[in-house]
Formats: sequence, C-alpha cells, structure tokens
Amino acid sequence: MTGLLTMTLLLVSLEPAPAPSAHVAAQLQSLCGKSLERSFGAVCSMLDERAAEAQQVGETTLTLDGPAGSGRFWALVAKSPAAERCLATSTVGWRRSGRHWPATSPLPWVQDLDGDGEAELIVWWSPTLQPAASMAEHTLVPAVYAREGTQWVYRPALGASLWRLAEDAARDNGDTAAALAMAAHRTEGCSAP
Repeated sequence: MTGLLTMTLLLVSLEPAPAPSAHVAAQLQSLCGKSLERSFGAVCSMLDERAAEAQQVGETTLTLDGPAGSGRFWALVAKSPAAERCLATSTVGWRRSGRHWPATSPLPWVQDLDGDGEAELIVWWSPTLQPAASMAEHTLVPAVYAREGTQWVYRPALGASLWRLAEDAARDNGDTAAALAMAAHRTEGCSAP
C-alpha cells in the first residue's frame, strides 16, 4: 500500500508547470506603445450632457455610462486641461472575476495610483482566454494610462495592485495560464515577450 502511495505522489510531482497563455499575452502586448486614440463621436456628445454625473480626481474629470447589455459595455470620457479622450470598453470578464473586487464599491476608473497628484485613467477591459471564446471565457484586466502632455499613455506598472487582483481572480477560476501571462505583463510590462 505504501508503494502505491509513493508512486502516485511521484507522478503528481512530475507534471509540468503551466506556461503563460500566449493568447492572453498577445492581447496584453497589443496595448504597448499605444496611447488612447479611439473616439466615438456620438458617445462623447451624449456623455458631455451628463457632466453632473462625473467623477473628479485632481484635474481629471471622468464621465461614465454603463454597464449596458450582455457585454457589460461602458462609454467614458476622460478630460483634463491638456487631454480629452472618449472611448468604449467591455467588462464582460466581470462575470468570472467580479467577486475579487469589493461588491459595495464600483471598479475604479480614475485614481492617482502613483501619488504624484495626477490621476491615472484605468480602462477596464476583457481579453478572451482563448480564440473564439464565449462571453463566459473572458477575464478582466486594468489598462492603466498616465497623462503625458496631450496623450494618455499605457503604463502597466502603475496598476500593479489592480493587476494582482486580476491575476488572483484568473487563478481562482482555474485560468492559471492567463494569470501567469498577466503576472509577466505586470512585472515586465511592454518588454515581456
């Protein structure tokens, strides 16, 4: 009996460690070297009319509308004295990850993450866990942008604590390969393969 137990334990320990998901890593890398350039004119004008519902952090004002529809779509306008961007995103990955964020408070969208007095923009988005994924096969990650002049530039390292929550959520859902890809992106940023 002890020989059987020893053999079973040995076989379990020989399983290869999971590798980071190349599919998730490629989606995260697609953010690198880009600033927020997308604009949705009709969304912008609609949200401009709702300025009373805006969040203010430092000199940055954020107006949000969402979530809407089965894709948990959001429209947002981020304005500061030097830069304004209007875009849309999906938080459908909330379905798999939502319990990792406090249920009593919404996801942070604008926050001073590095303590420099300037707010960073956090665009939540939901990369797929595999090609041709269903709505249930998305995760939720924070794409953090810092204002540099008139641009909002992607800076993954600024959202390290938020990335860790996303990694924990993926790991808890059995998406170890996705969690590893997120951790590599968090620590290596845009230099990750």
